[in-house]
Amino acid sequence: MPEWMKHFYVICVVTTLWTWFFLLGLRSDYYQDWTWLAQLVFVDVLPLFAMILLSKGLILLFKSYGLARSSLIVAFYFSVPFFLYDYAYLVAYKDHGAEYLFNYWYLTGFSLLPWIVFPIRARLMSRR
Repeated sequence: MPEWMKHFYVICVVTTLWTWFFLLGLRSDYYQDWTWLAQLVFVDVLPLFAMILLSKGLILLFKSYGLARSSLIVAFYFSVPFFLYDYAYLVAYKDHGAEYLFNYWYLTGFSLLPWIVFPIRARLMSRR
């Protein structure tokens, strides 16, 4: 598969995941009507487990860059597009200001997780 197609594939996967997340959250004011614990579990913890399960395959998709660099590429794709999509919806469309980073803390937290998960996974993979 050509390199550009790998990047395109991952951005399509990420966009599809965000779209489902967005649609599921519409009935609950983008998860604001949920309890703190439900927000934590369903918006951060469960996706974290999915991210961990998918991490090896995603990192290997870009193995020609080396494991460390590949992990950063995947972390970028699993954080920056989500952040930009949420920003477009919450700031540009819903007219929230920068306070959305605190009010929607579970989104902010999720944006940080890939930068932890993927490099750690790459480090573990390099030890084998």
